[in-house]
Amino acid sequence: MCTLAPVTGATAGFVGREQLILRSAALVRRAVGHYTVYRPPMLDSEDIYGYGTIGLIDAVDRFDQTRGVRFETYAVTRIRGYLVDQLRAMDWLPRSARANVKLVHSTAAQMEENLGRKPETAELVEGTGLGAAACDRALADAACRVVSLESVVSEGEDGSLCLGRHLEDSSVPNPAAAAEERELKRGIAGALAALPTREAQVLRLRYVDEWTHRKIATHLGISESRVSQLHSQGLARMRRALVADFGDLTNVQLSA
Repeated sequence: MCTLAPVTGATAGFVGREQLILRSAALVRRAVGHYTVYRPPMLDSEDIYGYGTIGLIDAVDRFDQTRGVRFETYAVTRIRGYLVDQLRAMDWLPRSARANVKLVHSTAAQMEENLGRKPETAELVEGTGLGAAACDRALADAACRVVSLESVVSEGEDGSLCLGRHLEDSSVPNPAAAAEERELKRGIAGALAALPTREAQVLRLRYVDEWTHRKIATHLGISESRVSQLHSQGLARMRRALVADFGDLTNVQLSA
């Protein structure tokens, strides 16, 4: 059990507070033991203990020993209260709907015990006092389960495949990749606009109009070797500008 002699709750020094938290860790196991067995499907045991620990820290910070309450009693209450608050915050059902689900569950269990069989839907409607539509809705809500996208659904050659990977729509562009591509295109446009006129002209004709060096040379009235020189100079300037803005350009093609 915990001893509070050197600690006064919110006024405790850092060392006293830390020691009290460590000494009181067993209270978390006591307070959340029920929830680790009947935990919601979206949480694992580590989540439950994590919330319980936060509740313990909150109890240490708020405890006032002048009220004459044992710290252990106060802490267990605060831990459970914090955990219940977190579970309610994660519940996707409104309270009224959750209340109907609990009513249907308890009524069905009681009727099954009395009848020796599972009750029919009509019997459940009468037993709960809910309307047929509300009872059907509660049954549907009770059947729903929250599933993590990290849940393993199959074993692939390269290891386990999670639900999230199965839900990915490969026909839709990746938002992050699309954003990066837009930023890169803006960077290329800016770097191109900053080039000397003749170099920018050669690169536009080469990559926008897809002209050959020979056609560009004829159009500009210069030699093909001069076109090649302007082309190389322009690409080098653009690459330096883009590296300064975007860093590694390993996967970016700036040359033909």
